[in-house]
Amino acid sequence: MSILEVGTWNVANGVPAPVARAAIADVWAAHPDLAVLALQEMRGRRLEPFDGVGCFHPNGSEGEDDNALMWSTRRFELLDAYALLLSDAGWRTVRGGMAPRRVAPVVLLRNVSDDSRHAFASVHLPPSLETPDGINREARTRLAVAGGSLRRLRNHVDGLCLLGFEVHVGGDWNVNALTDDGEHDAWPEAALGELLTSAWRTCGAGDSPATFGDGARMIDDWRTTAHVESVRALDAGPSDHRLVLARIAVGPASPSAGDGVQP
Repeated sequence: MSILEVGTWNVANGVPAPVARAAIADVWAAHPDLAVLALQEMRGRRLEPFDGVGCFHPNGSEGEDDNALMWSTRRFELLDAYALLLSDAGWRTVRGGMAPRRVAPVVLLRNVSDDSRHAFASVHLPPSLETPDGINREARTRLAVAGGSLRRLRNHVDGLCLLGFEVHVGGDWNVNALTDDGEHDAWPEAALGELLTSAWRTCGAGDSPATFGDGARMIDDWRTTAHVESVRALDAGPSDHRLVLARIAVGPASPSAGDGVQP
């Protein structure tokens, strides 16, 4: 059994590209045990790998580059990387623009220390899912996009599990994990609760600050097939979201884990 430290961070759209890239590099420098970092709101700010860190940042003109994944190349061998389409369309925002369709980057990695196989994804669900009424006229569209995205994600996670991968999904879910009771099909617990364990629901918030805003609003979270040892939220640079770090316990390789075979 080994421990992986994984991070997820919404870097915020308004942060200039050089500042965002420098802040991400600072996260890696400050956390030498970090194995994987899932990133959101990276649209228009290209990421590249650097020494000891691999990167998959999908290209695209319709929002495919909103999310990205980075991983330690000292700990992992890359088996495959691809963009998983979660929604066919976006929604009209409160500012009158159009939000991009939802795309999740996925990387399949082999842990070189124990040969275990892992699938990592980064997701970003639409905003205002907890207060759908009265936010804007696109409330039903946002909820439909979230529900459809979660169903597609669940189907994909099912396939990865059948291939023998441990699956870990980090992201900005825009739903407080501590109050997600699994009764709304546009919230993650209903679609994923039987497959993936929420880090915050497992460990509780304790004295951790909120991942976004004040109180105990834990909308940035890791969901995993593995056992979550701990989770915490930390200030990390210019974003209005905090960096979420989780420690997950993983076992040896499954004999059925495929080498880069997409489900």
